[in-house]
Amino acid sequence: MTAYKLSPYLVTIENRLTRGAIQYGLFHRLTGEIVEFTPSLQMFVTAVRKQGDVHLDLAQLENQPVPNTEFVNLIHLGFLIETDQDPIVRFLDHYVVRPLQNPAVGYRLANGEIVVVRTPMDEYVFGRRQNDLPTVIEEPLPPLPSDIFANADGTKTLGQILEHVDANPGDANEALEFLTTIERQLIKLTSNKEDCANPFKPCNIIGRDLFHASEAESISEIDSVTEFHLRGIEDGSWEFDQIEPTINHAFRFPGEVFEGLSYGARFCASALGPIEKKELDILEVGGGTGSFASSFIEESQRRGIDLNYHILDLSPVLIEHQKRALAERGFEVTHFHQNATEFDLPGRTFDLIVSNEVIADFPVAEVRCTRDENGEAWDGPGLQWVEKYSLETPPNTDQFLVNSGVFEFLERAWNHLHEGGRFIVTEYGGENSYPVQAIQLNHEEFSIHFGHVKKCATQIGFECELVPLKNFLAANDQVSILDGRELRILCLNHILRSHDLPAMTYSAWSSYEFERQYGQAANKLNLIGVSFSPLRGGYHFTPELDLFMALVMNKPRKVSGI
Repeated sequence: MTAYKLSPYLVTIENRLTRGAIQYGLFHRLTGEIVEFTPSLQMFVTAVRKQGDVHLDLAQLENQPVPNTEFVNLIHLGFLIETDQDPIVRFLDHYVVRPLQNPAVGYRLANGEIVVVRTPMDEYVFGRRQNDLPTVIEEPLPPLPSDIFANADGTKTLGQILEHVDANPGDANEALEFLTTIERQLIKLTSNKEDCANPFKPCNIIGRDLFHASEAESISEIDSVTEFHLRGIEDGSWEFDQIEPTINHAFRFPGEVFEGLSYGARFCASALGPIEKKELDILEVGGGTGSFASSFIEESQRRGIDLNYHILDLSPVLIEHQKRALAERGFEVTHFHQNATEFDLPGRTFDLIVSNEVIADFPVAEVRCTRDENGEAWDGPGLQWVEKYSLETPPNTDQFLVNSGVFEFLERAWNHLHEGGRFIVTEYGGENSYPVQAIQLNHEEFSIHFGHVKKCATQIGFECELVPLKNFLAANDQVSILDGRELRILCLNHILRSHDLPAMTYSAWSSYEFERQYGQAANKLNLIGVSFSPLRGGYHFTPELDLFMALVMNKPRKVSGI
């Protein structure tokens, strides 16, 4: 038997993102590993905390007919350490990294002192109300924590760093305690060097209490997506800068990812490429802040195509934002204030209808399986759509969701499209993935089962092509983009403003664009923690491009004489 104690670097965190449920986990501040509490694990940890240690036989636990993996994992992950063991000795050969998901940025003063600009890392609220930003903290680092932080680039082990700065493991305990407090989490350790570049590995993940802003009274009273769009959006820029950055918003400026074009301009090139007409009636469903329409119209003009551009939107605030933005560019656009799943524009048809990053907001319907002595049967509000369009049902499940609102939208779009017209929808989801709720926003969303949507569209009469969005747009996902999301830009802007420099926009910054605009300042300030990695699979100010698909639907022309 060996005496074990809990590592002093453990902390309990909780997740309150799902209404009516609280998840607890045990989080290791040094490695970023999280072990979710089970009832037995919670009882065990509580007991060890009370008595101080526990005696376990690791070999016996591993060699039982049914191994006790729960306790074995605690030992292997360093959650349980031998009672007489220094808690950091086992980590001396681990690589030290500044977590990519921590927005902290450091800079060096003329006297060599490093100052870190960060936000509190102990909790995070999703879907914050307008102007409710996390506190930005500017904090000078003590000498040894400063040396470790500066060298934490993922290429050196903790032992190598301590040797380089002439410090011993005993000195490191206090420094690591400072750097890895739950509020700071400025560094983490990993035994696998390759993990340092992966933003979704434990060493790059920030463990903290997670809350949803819907717990606040002013937001919780908005109990539907329709109500949210009618009165839950207070400001368009805030919504897409801080709450729900879209791919279009992240790439609303021309850049390398789209070969010098903005997202809307590239979308125009892809959407209108096969269309030969020089005057087109276009309807955009869900216009955001108007940046997509502005870029789309500008690119069409460059191509010598005249557009009669229309936007249908449910949000009065966004409609006003669109009107102002487009008027400033001199673009005339017609607006319709309607719900997309119920839209009806009598006498109006279009050459192109576009719904970009919108349909995840549409309603879903549940389908349930009931079983009795006569076998099993499906029922529920979504069954009508399963039967109407002969949709596949998943095996071995008692319930699933269908994108009912999207089906209604497709039916209405068919009636508003010219023969030979084109209808394009983009959103996150998969060809065979059933809808799941996204809880990170300030309103309810659901991913898209594009296989179901394509089958529905085909039966309505569309000729369909389903492609990854990055292929539809010919995006270069190897371009290096600034690591980190909106909080990274918040921290950088604090530094820039304090040195009388212009603030960064909330968008996806390529390394080239950052160097061109801020390179001289970054070198002068000796910024620490600013890194870039390929757009593909990274952690950037934009949703992950690989998660999105485009469904391109064409309405056939009638063949004369038939």
